[in-house]
Amino acid sequence: MVVPHSEKYYHTSAQANEPARKIGKYLLAAGACDESAVVHALERQGNLRTKGYDSLIGTLLLDAGAITKKDLAQALKHQDMDRLANAAIFQFLPRNSIAEIYSKSSRQTYNANEIIFRQEE
Repeated sequence: MVVPHSEKYYHTSAQANEPARKIGKYLLAAGACDESAVVHALERQGNLRTKGYDSLIGTLLLDAGAITKKDLAQALKHQDMDRLANAAIFQFLPRNSIAEIYSKSSRQTYNANEIIFRQEE
């Protein structure tokens, strides 16, 4: 699914491409696809962004048949674990502890300006 950009959600090109590049690296490291598929998906993503659409590289690779849903889920898992490992609160934990925390958590997505919790809740 391709979602148009809102003006509030504008990224510089480098900011917008960094997560996509990381997903591409995880997929390449796992042997899920070849580099040409990732490069093509990044180029397509860039072209769509110039038209005001925000497309996820994983969706583009899935649509092209370059990866499977399982490949994408595994790459997202690695990305999430790396994000946890780089968070100040977890940065000194061993990788196996981060993996345990990850296994007991779930990915949550929120809309811009959506209230996640209120003070004193």
